[in-house]
Amino acid sequence: MCCVASACGYRFVGANPAAISCMFPLENLSNEVGAGQVFDTALRSRLGRAGGPPPSSEGGGQSCLRAQLVQVSQSPLLSYEGRVTQLRLSAVVVLRLEGESVKPIRLAESEEFGHGADILLTEASMRAALVRLADKTAQKALEYIQMQWP
Repeated sequence: MCCVASACGYRFVGANPAAISCMFPLENLSNEVGAGQVFDTALRSRLGRAGGPPPSSEGGGQSCLRAQLVQVSQSPLLSYEGRVTQLRLSAVVVLRLEGESVKPIRLAESEEFGHGADILLTEASMRAALVRLADKTAQKALEYIQMQWP
């Protein structure tokens, strides 16, 4: 079915990320130190690959993207005999397009990670989950931008 649709020249078209002229630095409103930089890097990377603003662009354009990391939280997911074995990391990101009259996009995503044998292994596992979570959220953000914003 996919090949038939692309063979006739038809393709699904959403908003063009190239219409976003710049991106302000992501504002980290969460309590997780350093999470803002991880999410900012992931979002800029995804936008850049889709033809959006260059990774270092900040302000100056008509339609600038403003992103806020509102919340990063962690909760136990699975336990075995009273011991936590899995944790869930959740994040909420809000995207606004400055200079345009479009509704903000609010995204909530989560990622699971394992509890390590000691605090250092747990922290490393959590950091890797944060990077995966940021990439997953940035991918979903790009999909929403293409579907909802003109």
